[in-house]
Amino acid sequence: TQDGGQSWVNITPGGDFPASTSLSGAFLDAMHGWVLAPVADYSSGTIYRTQDAGRTWQSAPVPFAGASFDFLDATLGWAMVGTGAGAGSSAVDIYQTADGGSSWSRLYSLVPSQSDDPGGLPFAGSKNGIGFATSTRGWVGGAEPMDGYVWLFVTQDGGRTWQHQDLALPAGFENAMTSVDAPIFANMLEGVLPVQLFAGDLVATVFYRTSDGGLTWQATRPVTLIGQFSVASMSDFWVWDGKTLVASYDGGQTWQSIPANINLTDNLSQLDFVAPAQGWALGM
Repeated sequence: TQDGGQSWVNITPGGDFPASTSLSGAFLDAMHGWVLAPVADYSSGTIYRTQDAGRTWQSAPVPFAGASFDFLDATLGWAMVGTGAGAGSSAVDIYQTADGGSSWSRLYSLVPSQSDDPGGLPFAGSKNGIGFATSTRGWVGGAEPMDGYVWLFVTQDGGRTWQHQDLALPAGFENAMTSVDAPIFANMLEGVLPVQLFAGDLVATVFYRTSDGGLTWQATRPVTLIGQFSVASMSDFWVWDGKTLVASYDGGQTWQSIPANINLTDNLSQLDFVAPAQGWALGM
């Protein structure tokens, strides 16, 4: 859409995918996007990339069928690929492209039997997403059911080696279990890290902020609900828990309930805001 959602044009590569196809991908801006389609046995895939808002697409085979993506610009990006999971643990490979997705090289592979080695990611824990602030510094966020433990690992060499980065949990949640999403950066210095907190019957979402490229993170005020969330800027956040929509317009310091003009109960599967007053919701 180019008119705020009033009208839509189908830009699907090739015009269509089978209804059962599980797609993944990312859009950097209005012009650049990537869509990954798996082969039937999910052993590999085809990545489609556009530089003109989907009017034309180029395709290339890739050795993975699904991934979490993060792109710094139109040429440099990463893909985190699940390679196996079980009992609260998961293995991943991390790939990088330096030519806009035409070719990919594997930088890191998590081998479960070697996951205790220094410089790697642990096999234990689910991996929720990957995000980079610069060409060398990035993070993988995840979750592991341990009281007071934050599953967050940082790389300083583009994804080849990883170290645990701890966060100070907010007051009242010092012993909470956590689920960490990938950080969202506005530039090389300013970023937001969404974290869900589970402390018995008390749950909350807290957005950590950084102004030094992720070297340090400061917790904002937790809001006591979890669910879908959206980050439009370093100041504008939303959280939806299936019943209540709340927003912060001051970087998570204060929160307010947003009454909706339609009944949204349990219907929203995704929120995406781009400005304090403009956003989209995907309903089921």
